[in-house]
This record gives sequence, C-alpha cells and structure tokens, in this order.
Amino acid sequence: MQMVRLDAGFRRRVGADLAVLQSRADALVRENAETIDTLAGRLVRMRVLSGDEVRRIVSVGNPGLVELSAAEVRDALSGKEMP
Repeated sequence: MQMVRLDAGFRRRVGADLAVLQSRADALVRENAETIDTLAGRLVRMRVLSGDEVRRIVSVGNPGLVELSAAEVRDALSGKEMP
C-alpha cells in the first residue's frame, strides 16, 4: 500500500488495472444478470443451495462453465485463452 501512496506512476498503473477489471466485472454482471437474479432469488427463498443446485442454475445460462474446473472457470471469466 505504501507504494500506491508514494509512487504516482505505480498509482496510475494500479488505477488503470482496476478500471479494466471493473469494466470486465460490469460486463460479466450484465451478461449474466438473469442467472445472477435466479441464484439470488433462490437464495432468498431457500437460504442455502447445494452445489448441484447452483450448477443446475448456472448451466441454464452458461452450460460450458459447469463442466470446467474452478481454475478453468476463473480463466474463462478473466478472458484468458483456454487450451
């Protein structure tokens, strides 16, 4: 944190990276709003969901993500190329 406070160039780079990440997060939320709303609504009603229930809900909106490992999902959501 001290570098961010003391180094203006570093602060600009961090700010630029955060802006890119925020834009990516905003796009993911927009693209997956229906799935997010479905999960949120189910959580409000049920309070707890099993992993199978979450996978079922997500598979409707993003069928490809259900078969991926956690690391592959992170890479897919971050925009990294998949092997």
